[in-house]
Amino acid sequence: MSEFIVDSWVLSEASTAWREQSAQVTTAGTRLAGAGISGFGPAVQSTARPFTSAWGTIIAGLATDADDVSDHLDTAATAYLVTDMQTQRAFEAWLQTKVP
Repeated sequence: MSEFIVDSWVLSEASTAWREQSAQVTTAGTRLAGAGISGFGPAVQSTARPFTSAWGTIIAGLATDADDVSDHLDTAATAYLVTDMQTQRAFEAWLQTKVP
């Protein structure tokens, strides 16, 4: 039988890291989408706005994806904790029936 261990604390820490990355990416996307185009030369100014706007949208999608990963990691951590607690209670209840 194969054995593996899931550390719910590690899942929670990973979730936090993904959530923090999402916040940083959101900030970058907001800055990019709202970036001025005055620094671009006249030849590229007409395409600079759609370019920065498109990249802002793409980055916003990445932030949403990072939030989704964080949510799923939180869900997994909670599920493992609940299962562990239920298993422990069931074992303790069974053990009480065996102890005189």
